[in-house]
Amino acid sequence: MLVVHKYRQEAFGCAISQQAIKTANQTMVKEGQPELGTVSIRVGFHSGPVVSSVVGNLNPRFCLFGDTVNTSSRMESTSERNRIHLTEAAAKSLTKQAPDAKLSCRGIVSIKGKGEMKTFWLEGFQDPEVEVGEGSHPSSKEHSHTMLDATPNPPGLDMYAAM
Repeated sequence: MLVVHKYRQEAFGCAISQQAIKTANQTMVKEGQPELGTVSIRVGFHSGPVVSSVVGNLNPRFCLFGDTVNTSSRMESTSERNRIHLTEAAAKSLTKQAPDAKLSCRGIVSIKGKGEMKTFWLEGFQDPEVEVGEGSHPSSKEHSHTMLDATPNPPGLDMYAAM
């Protein structure tokens, strides 16, 4: 069994993203209307430096800033539903941290504001059982950021979630 807390940021984020996809696919778009189908999400992943801050006086919220956040958002927007799309940097970091991660090369993708980028799909882990242990959130100077976009399956109502 893969125990995620023995790995770092990327492995943890990918395991959580896989669980988010599974959970979304089990969630009806609207109870009592099965013809609308279930929720599907797209996931984008990038690894790199970020800056964080609490923003706002009346309604303060924690925010992340930087190219890493923007790039992960671009990975999400160019992903496919129910897939985890990684940049080359995130893929390299993930394979170092979780050698049993199964990746497939998507190829060169044109990314708005970034140009041509070599990207990858996360196909899963060799051990299909992923356990997220208590206190498993790792700390690192480099942080991963995952963007999730949730849309119904089949297309219909739009929803958005960020992780």
